Amino acid sequence: MAKRTRQQLLADLRRIKRNRTVADVAAVLKAYGFEMRKPTKEGSVWSKGAYTLTLPSPHGGDKVLHPGWVGLTIRMIEAADIAEEDSDDE
Repeated sequence: MAKRTRQQLLADLRRIKRNRTVADVAAVLKAYGFEMRKPTKEGSVWSKGAYTLTLPSPHGGDKVLHPGWVGLTIRMIEAADIAEEDSDDE
């Protein structure tokens, strides 16, 4: 099985925001260079440069993230990627 590129992972996450687990979102964050700083029982803190994202842990026995958190993650990845491209251009 071929390894998926980070653009493919992000496109897949963008296409289907519902029924996404923390592991799905973490895989995309890792592919884009985000590092987990503080895993806690309430959530995890991911950072890349000046961008920091706190992902909550699903509660109530459910392993699925709310679609709003998935959308926020997508926007954060895109913003960090644009900032990285801008800094590379300078």
